[in-house]
Amino acid sequence: AQWEPSITQATLADSLPPSLLLKVNAHQLQGYQVINAPGSSTFYFEYQANHQALLREMAQLPFAIDSVRADAQCRLITESEKIEGLKKKFNDALIARNLLTDSDFDTFTAYECLKSPQHHFILLDKQSDRVIHIIQQV
Repeated sequence: AQWEPSITQATLADSLPPSLLLKVNAHQLQGYQVINAPGSSTFYFEYQANHQALLREMAQLPFAIDSVRADAQCRLITESEKIEGLKKKFNDALIARNLLTDSDFDTFTAYECLKSPQHHFILLDKQSDRVIHIIQQV
């Protein structure tokens, strides 16, 4: 039988420590979890937070001790090919969940941060404190 993805509601507190959410003054923390296959899921969140505090606190998150690679800080995604790849990978899911419209993607600055077992993609709105936060379980 073929695996059918399932979608459930999720809160950011399920994926990040409550202390981090307090430090970045995060609000409106509801989102979605898409279970792509057994053991593989992606979380999508939209919330308001202090951008610089969020990047600083994300850099300090722990990671699995057996990680081959982990980021000590969130990395700005600047290469246009990588931004297009990110857009291609997530844009449809974000639009389907009413988190973005097709033209919105360009109004964000994109970062990524690998904190095994999670891979974070953080889109920061250039005009407000809005955040789109995608977390892949790796």
